Amino acid sequence: MRALIPALLFLFITPGARAKNVYTDSLHKALLLAVDDTNKVNALNDLAQELGTTDPDTALLLSQRALELSGRLNFTTGTGISWYQLGLCHYYKSELDKAEECFNKSLDTWEQLTLTKREREKDFNFCLGFKAKALGSIGNVYSARGKYEKAISFFSRALLLEERTGNKKGVARNLGNMGIAYKRTGNAPRALDFYLKALRIHEDLGNKSGIATWLGNIAIIYMEQEDFDKATAYYQRALKIDEELKNKRGVMRHLTNLGSLSQYRHDPQGALNYYFRALGIAEELKVRDIIALLLGNIGETYYTMARYEEAEEHYRKALLLDKEMGNLDYTTAITADMGALFIKTGRLREAKLFLERALAMSDSLGTKEYSRQAERSYTTLDSSLGDYKEALRHFKNYISISDSISNEENIKKLTRSGLQYDFDKKTAADSVKVAEEKKVVAAELRSEQNQRYSLYGGLALVLLFAGTMYNRFRVTQKQKAVIEEQKVVVEEQKKIVEEKNKDILDSIYYARRIQRALLPGERYFEKSLREKK
Repeated sequence: MRALIPALLFLFITPGARAKNVYTDSLHKALLLAVDDTNKVNALNDLAQELGTTDPDTALLLSQRALELSGRLNFTTGTGISWYQLGLCHYYKSELDKAEECFNKSLDTWEQLTLTKREREKDFNFCLGFKAKALGSIGNVYSARGKYEKAISFFSRALLLEERTGNKKGVARNLGNMGIAYKRTGNAPRALDFYLKALRIHEDLGNKSGIATWLGNIAIIYMEQEDFDKATAYYQRALKIDEELKNKRGVMRHLTNLGSLSQYRHDPQGALNYYFRALGIAEELKVRDIIALLLGNIGETYYTMARYEEAEEHYRKALLLDKEMGNLDYTTAITADMGALFIKTGRLREAKLFLERALAMSDSLGTKEYSRQAERSYTTLDSSLGDYKEALRHFKNYISISDSISNEENIKKLTRSGLQYDFDKKTAADSVKVAEEKKVVAAELRSEQNQRYSLYGGLALVLLFAGTMYNRFRVTQKQKAVIEEQKVVVEEQKKIVEEKNKDILDSIYYARRIQRALLPGERYFEKSLREKK
C-alpha cells in the first residue's frame, strides 16, 4: 500500500473552483479597464493569488508587473504585497531559494512600514498581519527543506504577531504548521497537541473547511499509531464536512485514506468501495498522480483477495501513468508487485522479466525496501523453477537486505531519539525565548497604550480648556450684548429727554414770543413817561 494523502495546510485554503472562476473572470475584466494606479496594483496581485496554485507561471508575471508598477507609483504597501505574491509563486514552483529571497524582501518592507504606521491602529495591524504571513511563509520554506527547528522558530514569531492582532485564522494556521513540523521530526504527540489546538480555533470560528483539514491530519496520526477506531471517527467527520461543502479534493483525500485504513483493518471490500469512490472524483478532477496512486492501491487490494486478473488490470493502468509522469519510485513498486502477481498466476517468464526490472530500478534509486521485495519474490520464482541454488542466493540477499534495513531502522531510532532530545532542548529554550518575546511585545503594547492614554488625557485637557474658554467667550458675548442693549436703551431715553427738552424750550420760546408780541416795548414806555412829565 502506498502513502497516505495528508491534508496539510501551509499557506491558504482556496475557495471552491466555481466561485474562484467567477472571481478570476471579474479580476480579468477589472484589469482590462484599469489605469496605472494603486487599484491596478491590487488587482494584479489579487489575480496572481487566485492563479498561484493552478498557474504559477502566469501568476509570477502578474506579480512582477505589480511590483514594477508599485515602484513607479511609490506605493510601498503594493510593493510589500507584490514581493509576498512573488514568493508564493516561486514556492508553488518549488523554487525555494527564490521564494525565501522574495519573502525576506516582503518582510523588510512590512518592518519598515510598521515604523511609520503606529499612529493608526488599523493600518498598523494590517502591516503586522502581512509581516506575520511573510514570517510564516519563510517557515514553510525551511519546513520544505527539512529544517524543522528553523521552521518552528519562524512559525512561533508569526504566531506572536497573529495573536497580537487577534487574527484567529492566522493563529490556527501557524499552530497547524508547527504541528506538521513536529510530526516530521517524529514527535507525533506534540504534533497532535498543535493539531487539536488549531482544530479548536476553527471550531470556535465555525470555519468548516479548516475543521475538515485538521480532522484529516489528526486521523492520520491516530492511524499511524494504529488507533483505528479514533482514526475512522475523525476521517468520517472530515468526510461529512467536505461533502457538505462540496469540496471534491477534500472528499477524494478522505475517501483514499479511509480505503487505506480499511486495508489496515483487513477489510478489502470496504477498501475497494472507498478507493473506487475516490477514483471517480480523481478522474473528474484529472489529478493524475492520485489516479495512479488509487489504481495501484486497488490492484494491491485485488491481489490480497486473490482476484488476480482485476489486480493485473489495475496494476498495468497504474504502471502506465507512473511511467508517463516519470514517477520512478511508484514505477518500481508496481513493477515488483506485478512480478509477484505473475508468480501467483504461473506466468514465470513474465515474472522474471518484471523482477529483473524492479531490481535494476531499485538499485538505481537506492531503495532497499523494493530490492528486498524483489529478492523475496525471486526466491519463490527460482524455487518454482527448481533452481534451488539461485533460490538460496536470492534468499541470502533477502536476509542481508532485511538485516540492513533493520539495522538502519535501529540506528535511525537511536539517532532520532538523540535528535529529539536536542530538539526538545532547543524547543524548550525557544519556548523561553518566545515567552520573553511575548513579555517584550506585551511591554511594547502597554507602552503604546500608556502613550495613547497620555495622548487622550492631553487631548481631554485641551478640550476641557477649550470648552472653558468657549464658555467664557459665550458669557462675555452675552454681557456685551446686554451692555449694547442697555446702551441702546440709554441712547433712546436720551433722545426722548432731548426731544422733551426741545419741546419745552420750544414752548418757552413760543410763549416768550407771544408775550413780547402782547407787551409794548421799552421805547414805548420811555416815550409815555416823557410825555407825562
